[in-house]
Amino acid sequence: MRSEAGTRLPAENPDTDSQEETVSMTTFYEPTERGKYWLGVGAVGGTALIGGVLSMLAAVSPADTAWAVRVMEIVLFAVAAAGGLWLAIVDAKTGRLPNSLMLPLYIAILGLTASVAITEFAPARYGWALIGGVALSLFYLLLGLGGGVGLGDVKLAGILGFYLAWYGWSAPIAATLLAYALAAPQALYVIIKRRRNPEIPKGVAFGPYMVAGALIVAGFALVTA
Repeated sequence: MRSEAGTRLPAENPDTDSQEETVSMTTFYEPTERGKYWLGVGAVGGTALIGGVLSMLAAVSPADTAWAVRVMEIVLFAVAAAGGLWLAIVDAKTGRLPNSLMLPLYIAILGLTASVAITEFAPARYGWALIGGVALSLFYLLLGLGGGVGLGDVKLAGILGFYLAWYGWSAPIAATLLAYALAAPQALYVIIKRRRNPEIPKGVAFGPYMVAGALIVAGFALVTA
């Protein structure tokens, strides 16, 4: 392209533009250092406050704690949905699942679920949920060793597996199958496109599908409980 004076304008630097775009997206979708601090404080403080208040209200009427458990599980689903959707957006835009967003989600879900377990006197159920989280994380780790998923997906599987296993061992299995079913059309599309242009990245951000499968299964379990 030439200017009106006939001199060539400076060429754009694709590498610089790409770096600036990446930094912009990272800054927009991920918290700053101060934001990470307050996000962690909010996760700990909010979890303690909500869990404590509902536990105390349940203690006032120990003969009927079903309503408190129900409210806690609804709050838990809302927290899982908010944190999961944030992670899904970041993964879809940047291909990453940052620890700065993962850790608060772990804190909130583990803490709120502990409040539910205490309120309904179900330590064994909490323990089985922990086992479910570890099991699903190990399953994704095996997939990751074969190049099927990334380390971020392995970490995300841990907290989603725990949350889903709270509703029974069939929940994380169903959510995993559903995630793969949801991701299949995009994966097939990428395979077809790569046949025409091998330079197209072959990876598919799997985090959004993991979150979608988990929320669908957890929502169904919550409604039918």
